Amino acid sequence: MKHLRNKKEKDTMGKKRNDVSKNNGTPAMRCCVCGQRFVGFGNNPRPIPHKADERCCDDCNSRYVVPLRIIEWSANME
Repeated sequence: MKHLRNKKEKDTMGKKRNDVSKNNGTPAMRCCVCGQRFVGFGNNPRPIPHKADERCCDDCNSRYVVPLRIIEWSANME
């Protein structure tokens, strides 16, 4: 039983959303844009291509995602 528990822990520790930091149980994740680890729930990186469960950090959200959304929005307004 202990062997199975250790295997399950190893499987879940490798996943982005299952890593939990010491900051009040907030998940530690990896940004799908820059690859850096961050603590928190992250941001939806759309329109940047990503997998369904991936999130981006606040820095990439403000540098890349929001400007791309503004460009996309303004192109649709024309």
